[in-house]
Amino acid sequence: MDLVPSGGLKGPGTRSSLFYNPSMVQNRDVSVLFLSTLLEGGMLPGRDRKDILDGLCGSGIRAMRFALEIGDMDGTVRYMGCDREEQAVEHAKRSVLENKAPVEIFHDDLNVHLQGKRYSYIDVDPYGSPVQFVPSALTSLLSGGVLAVTATDTAALTGSARKASMRRYWTQNIKTEYLHEISCRVLAGYLARCASTIERAVQPIFLYSSDHYVRGYFRVVKSASKADSSMRSLGFLVLDPPAAPLQFQNLEELSKDGGGRQVLGPLWLGNLEDPSFIEAALRTLTSGNGPVRHLTTVKSLESMLRRALGESGLPPGGYDLNVLASRLKASPPPIEKVIDCLSKRGHRANRSRFSHTLVKTDAPFNDMKAVFMELSGGG
Repeated sequence: MDLVPSGGLKGPGTRSSLFYNPSMVQNRDVSVLFLSTLLEGGMLPGRDRKDILDGLCGSGIRAMRFALEIGDMDGTVRYMGCDREEQAVEHAKRSVLENKAPVEIFHDDLNVHLQGKRYSYIDVDPYGSPVQFVPSALTSLLSGGVLAVTATDTAALTGSARKASMRRYWTQNIKTEYLHEISCRVLAGYLARCASTIERAVQPIFLYSSDHYVRGYFRVVKSASKADSSMRSLGFLVLDPPAAPLQFQNLEELSKDGGGRQVLGPLWLGNLEDPSFIEAALRTLTSGNGPVRHLTTVKSLESMLRRALGESGLPPGGYDLNVLASRLKASPPPIEKVIDCLSKRGHRANRSRFSHTLVKTDAPFNDMKAVFMELSGGG
């Protein structure tokens, strides 16, 4: 596309950056794939039309990709972008005209823009934390609509900045070997609590983490009873090394059995993905048709989605083989052999999408330890 200059940035960028950031290509590829899957499958609400908003559009690249690569599938889809920075809006409008993209760009503060409006899909991709925009976005979505959220304040989400984690996400957090998964559970837990205050439920479609950001896709349903159900997926994790973390649903359980250990939470303990949606997205991705033709990260996307399917339903946390090797004073065996041995023992096990060295499994620690020591030659 023309008029979308590259800033050559390695991370998520800065608040003043108006450039197209190459390091966020996969972020945008996933959003194109998922929005295409949602529209093709009739999974977004909107009787007469479906309004799609890139809430902090910056250069306008995401909204333009939506409009040009996905398009108006049935004559009812409208694409829009919004930004409060005048320079960004002027740049986005020029890009839209130059590329002949059917996108309407608004110069407005996102929270102000959302008042009284209803969208089928809202994307919130700020520099830093998205928490200041989440309440307005949740309110503005039609029931059954989808909220896509990026958070780049990874220190708060992973537990490296504990005060910020509590201040922004209302969560007690510390850094662990499964910090990338925890960051997704912190974000999902925050959205669930925030949504419940306005009698809405969030249903995670997919969450993942990179070095620079956490990204989540959530279906939002207006229902007090479903909000109550969503809140039942919140709880606490209690660290019990070298075993996987213990799960507690409420403070009474925690005070009885979790004393003396380090506690993370409250956070989301349920699935971080909807398997049926992931399967649909994989069908779209592997078809090679439509918007998929424009994606540049197809192989890595397919690998991430297949891992997500494999680990769906497994308990939070897991076993990082390098950390376990240090604790057991043994060499880490190949991860595929560990997974194979656990499967032969009747356990579910899968390589995590959050780390190349982390095994997600329902196996108890003693079985995991036995497999590890046997394969490392120390059994």
